[in-house]
Amino acid sequence: MILGGKSWPGWIARTAGATAVWLGGGLVAVRERFAAGLAIREALAEREPGNAGWQRDLYVSHGKLGGLALAEGDRARALVSLHEAERVMAALCARWPDHPGFARDLAAVRQIIAGSQDKGSDAG
Repeated sequence: MILGGKSWPGWIARTAGATAVWLGGGLVAVRERFAAGLAIREALAEREPGNAGWQRDLYVSHGKLGGLALAEGDRARALVSLHEAERVMAALCARWPDHPGFARDLAAVRQIIAGSQDKGSDAG
């Protein structure tokens, strides 16, 4: 999907596009909104580390910020967020190894990270 002149992964384009329309602003407003959501989710996840739902929400927030950074062309910032999402999801998979959704999410973020690192090596 094309948003702001860039091709985005479908899920981040839908989320960022809807947020930008709702806020009436551009990508800066979207980034600020995603960062605010991350701060809330970090506090909740820290308060109750055994709450799988809050931990997964934390993963989603890191993933949104990583996807947005990729869309903006900031690979370094994207990889920091994506690796944090990977860390959160890996911990969930370790705790609930038979959960198919967690395994799928971990594979997805790892695929995005690998693709981002591949693009980085092509550019350099």
